[in-house]
Amino acid sequence: MRAYNTAVLKMNKQAAIGSFVLRTALCNGMDFHPKKIWRYLKDAHLDGLLLRAPDALFDSAWLNTDKLQLDRPPQPLFRSFAQFFDTPTNASGAPLTLGFEGFFRGAYSYHFHNFWWKPFDTTRNWPDLGPRFMAGEIVARGAANPDLDPDEWDDLLSDDKTDLDWATVLKRTFESFVRGERPNMYGEWIRW
Repeated sequence: MRAYNTAVLKMNKQAAIGSFVLRTALCNGMDFHPKKIWRYLKDAHLDGLLLRAPDALFDSAWLNTDKLQLDRPPQPLFRSFAQFFDTPTNASGAPLTLGFEGFFRGAYSYHFHNFWWKPFDTTRNWPDLGPRFMAGEIVARGAANPDLDPDEWDDLLSDDKTDLDWATVLKRTFESFVRGERPNMYGEWIRW
């Protein structure tokens, strides 16, 4: 599919193509949707001037959620971006079983759409970064639970869902990297 995904879009300062895209989007009600940007460029016969990287490098779920690539979809198969936070029951064992290594393997990055209000981890909605960062964790948890005495924080595993969502698995994997318990995706370790 020849269309642009604006999740990663670099425009050089004072470049004509950047000015064109910005002005055209402003004239169209601030519409920067990837399909609209493609249409702006196509209509102006400028479509050959903007380099397009494959979506799988940075937004693997986009083609699935727009129902454009369902023959050989990247994994996990998200039918909507909400499934990053609320993994469907029929796929709920995958996040914990596959872990970070099974999440859009080979993608340069991942971003999610329009769910800024959703916590990544509903049970532990604070950074769990270990003793080195405990003071900050106490402040964050206190702000999240102002009516709860810190002595009553129990952190029971029984509070977790049986099958964790993808957002939770990714958050906890990153936290374990910061604590120095595992390497990152490149095999690098943090040595404190």
